[in-house]
Amino acid sequence: MADVALEHVTKTFEKDVTAVYDLSLRVNDGEFVVLVGPSGCGKTTTLRIIAGLEDPTGGIIKIGGRVVNDVPPKNRDIAMVFQNYALYPHMNVYDNMAFGLKLRGYPKAEIASRVRETAELLGLTDLLSRKPRALSGGQRQRVALGRAIVRKPAVFLFDEPLSNLDARLRVQMRAEIKKLHAQLGTTMVYVTHDQVEAMTMGDRIVVMDSGTIHQVDAPLNIYHHPADMFVAGFIGSPAMNFLTATIPPDDPPVAVTDSLRLALPASARTLLEPYHRGKIVLGIRPEHLSFHPDGMAEPAALELRHEMSELLGEETVYYFTTGAISVICKSTVFRKLSLGEQATLYYDATKLHFFDPGTGKTIRE
Repeated sequence: MADVALEHVTKTFEKDVTAVYDLSLRVNDGEFVVLVGPSGCGKTTTLRIIAGLEDPTGGIIKIGGRVVNDVPPKNRDIAMVFQNYALYPHMNVYDNMAFGLKLRGYPKAEIASRVRETAELLGLTDLLSRKPRALSGGQRQRVALGRAIVRKPAVFLFDEPLSNLDARLRVQMRAEIKKLHAQLGTTMVYVTHDQVEAMTMGDRIVVMDSGTIHQVDAPLNIYHHPADMFVAGFIGSPAMNFLTATIPPDDPPVAVTDSLRLALPASARTLLEPYHRGKIVLGIRPEHLSFHPDGMAEPAALELRHEMSELLGEETVYYFTTGAISVICKSTVFRKLSLGEQATLYYDATKLHFFDPGTGKTIRE
């Protein structure tokens, strides 16, 4: 096992396209870290730099305390699981899993032992004689995992390995990969654009955009305490509601939009004092809006116009408007609303988020 450290890493492609800019990150020994962000944010490029498949334009990469900038991929003691599985179609499962060990000259007996041990771990024992075309998507992904595991690397790298699976299999494979991490205790770096995968799998999440890191933290800390509007809007589904408002020097504190007057928590009085008579951005998550004020520390009400509802089974997503403002609510309580019907929603003022409209950064004490 080993830790991974990136120090001021930059990657610039042709025509001055910078995919990664001055990125510094440390993945601790045995940690499961997820890189998450929209397409083009630099997460896969970062993973490929760790693997040695891309050379950084600048910066230092360390694995296990050793600088590996000039070390070829095969000597970095890493194993990578790709999005497209990358299995050899003419080889059966056993030979696909054993191929890397054969290239490295391992004895046949050790290869057989490692392959069968890993196959048992992944539930592939009865499939070792099959070829990839005779396997389901989930089984092929297990083979790709097995091919990495048999090498017993210091670091596992995953490049969106579940994106080709259907929803049910993705949930199943998320659990299996997390279970594998608990069993193996190996350092893992996992790339995904799916924030649900990031929240459920990572010990820590690295939220990226435009080649830079916006926040590195535990999943729940990122959810409850986002560093800025990008993180707040990216983590959570549906995305956080953002409302631009003015802060008059009133007591108790309030925020005013063109069509709403929102009560703020008492604790915001001092926090927002520099913004009196100026603009701020308020954030409220859809799941923190409700048709009832029950259990709220500082309940406040909003009068909104219903536009549309999406029934998702146990949950319903409601779309509201007031003036030029759109507000989304996600609730486990179903209420049948007609188009244009006025409804009262409640929010807990203590769960509001405040952002600087100029920088997008969270306003903190």
